[in-house]
Amino acid sequence: MRRLKPEIPADRRAAVSAAVVSGQLEGMDPTASFTADSEEFIAGEITADDLVLRARHRWGLA
Repeated sequence: MRRLKPEIPADRRAAVSAAVVSGQLEGMDPTASFTADSEEFIAGEITADDLVLRARHRWGLA
């Protein structure tokens, strides 16, 4: 399997999909906020670090 490249939108989408499936296997569903942030990440509007920081803020972990 090739390494995902964050500069490629399809690879960003694949990374988000893998994260969502991983969460679902643990019994969690993505929130509307996560989905919206993920779409911004996939579009290249925010970085992976931004995505993580938003999630941490949302859950009071930042």
